[in-house]
Amino acid sequence: MEVAWHLAKNSSNDFSDGFIRDLGRFYGGSNPADLSLEETRYSITRIYIGDEFCENLLPDPDELSKLCDLADKKDLLLTLLTPVLTDRGIEDSIDLFDRLALWNPRAEVVINDLGVLFFLRKKYPGFQLSMGRLFNKGFKDPRLENKDIQASGQMESFLNDCPFNHENMQVLAKGLGLQRFER
Repeated sequence: MEVAWHLAKNSSNDFSDGFIRDLGRFYGGSNPADLSLEETRYSITRIYIGDEFCENLLPDPDELSKLCDLADKKDLLLTLLTPVLTDRGIEDSIDLFDRLALWNPRAEVVINDLGVLFFLRKKYPGFQLSMGRLFNKGFKDPRLENKDIQASGQMESFLNDCPFNHENMQVLAKGLGLQRFER
């Protein structure tokens, strides 16, 4: 298992202000650039940035550059999470992808739609692409937590199934050149 720190911005603050503050809290100080990863009880190996659900929560290219610098200083890997994007959303993200490719042409990008996958495969063939959680079409219903509902063994098996475990999904992912599944 890999320990990652997912840095995200929200609508009330911008990403670059929040990530230094949050990492500082995590590391027990105010400036993570001055702290060593060995000072934590966790062994962080990767920074996740971006969002799987909303393109407005992606970092801008300057914020990405700051995180790439931080990843270099701390010897961390960096993964960009991408949501489902329209053609316009993909066009609007080109500067972000360019910045990531400039930092590391083999950086990991988690994709959550086939349009982004095919665009990145064509324009950034070195990116290490992973299949995102939105491709997991498993059944999710919070009512199933109700202990009064009894499900047969077959029904329980269906409800707890993950498409990523199926051979056809694994063959598809391999054929598309995807490196791993994000769960």
